[in-house]
Amino acid sequence: MASAVGGGSDVEVGFAKLQGEDFEYYMQSYSIMLGRNSKKSTVDVDLSSLGGGMNISRNHARIFYDFTRRRFSLEVLGKNGCFVLSDPKRMRGEDKPREQKPKASDNKPVMNE
Repeated sequence: MASAVGGGSDVEVGFAKLQGEDFEYYMQSYSIMLGRNSKKSTVDVDLSSLGGGMNISRNHARIFYDFTRRRFSLEVLGKNGCFVLSDPKRMRGEDKPREQKPKASDNKPVMNE
């Protein structure tokens, strides 16, 4: 199984793990940015290697630990929205609480429609 998608390290410790069939990423901070790298900026998890091309925003989504709710949440930042597993597309800025471990389907933890 390959390590992180994008610029992550091969360290196998963290607060949470994003996992797909061919990758895994260990969260080592309370907030990570998902999207695509560009000449101007980099993200924690580069989704461009999973497909989607320009439909993936540079800063597409953020996964963060919500201390008030005591759980991980997903905040959609990209104008194209996203979905996780079979959940419907979320509107930009609407967060979705994650009570279970984040888990990917078809190698895509967050994917554009």
